[in-house]
Amino acid sequence: MLQGKKATSHWIALDLLPRFGAIPMKEWVVWDKNLITGGVTAGIDFALQVIAALRGKTHAEMVQLQAEYDPAPPYNSGSPDKADANITHMLKGMFEVLHTNLAMAI
Repeated sequence: MLQGKKATSHWIALDLLPRFGAIPMKEWVVWDKNLITGGVTAGIDFALQVIAALRGKTHAEMVQLQAEYDPAPPYNSGSPDKADANITHMLKGMFEVLHTNLAMAI
């Protein structure tokens, strides 16, 4: 399914995508023809893009307003590019075993 397609995932697993034949993209939501992928917390953004594709931007904006989706995170550490290096290092350590097991299973 991912062979030759651009795709995204959680940043911890992004480097595993090539094992599925995918081209990893460091983006929130990625569209490649009939495939749409998103990161872990990109679900609402993902859904709004699908709604816009199916029903138009106005409808997607109505859904966003109805849901009162107006994100304002309390911290600016939502990606490794923004987070303090120590925070990123600690989280990588927490997921090291999972990442290794996933890599071995693929």
